[in-house]
Amino acid sequence: MGMTSARRAAEILSNSEHVLAIEALAAAQGLDLRGDAPAPGTGAARQEVRELSPRLEEDRPLSEDIGAVRRLIAHGELVDAAEMAVGSLT
Repeated sequence: MGMTSARRAAEILSNSEHVLAIEALAAAQGLDLRGDAPAPGTGAARQEVRELSPRLEEDRPLSEDIGAVRRLIAHGELVDAAEMAVGSLT
């Protein structure tokens, strides 16, 4: 039973990282379209996303971008970037 639970937890974590990567890409695009300067932590997170995924100017596949941002989230680098700008988030 424990192994089944561990596998399910790993699957849930993986799915959550995938969803968060899509949300981060959508948020970065929204901030770019909005045009005004975001708060420092938000701006730092957007910059990290933009280093991996340029602003969408025309339709293109995003699977590689999602994977790259997902790894950024999984390794804690997105939170690290925000914390460098504003201090600890916890």
